Amino acid sequence: LKESAWRTAMVLEAAVIEVYALATDRAELDTLTSLLRHYPDQRHSYYYGLTPLHRAAREGHAPVVELLLEHDMDIHLPTLERAARTALQEAIHAGHEDVTALLREATGAPEDPGAGN
Repeated sequence: LKESAWRTAMVLEAAVIEVYALATDRAELDTLTSLLRHYPDQRHSYYYGLTPLHRAAREGHAPVVELLLEHDMDIHLPTLERAARTALQEAIHAGHEDVTALLREATGAPEDPGAGN
């Protein structure tokens, strides 16, 4: 029974992670708001250390970035990928100026042309 409960918890966690990914990629603000309310611990569980904030920054979803910042997403957390980028560096690397401006304001980061490397 204990192993069964553990497996159920693992399946639920994986499902929540996938819903976070889809909602972030599709910029579904209502779904993300619900997820943030009901499953706040899942926001840091993406593969390779990607959070919803990293994904939104990569895709240029400014409204999603704003929502995640309102929910105190960790803006300084780097990915676990070889590049180890923060959300700000992801936005810069992807060329999303509006998202870059939002994240610079949130972090207090000065403009640094090398930040996206």
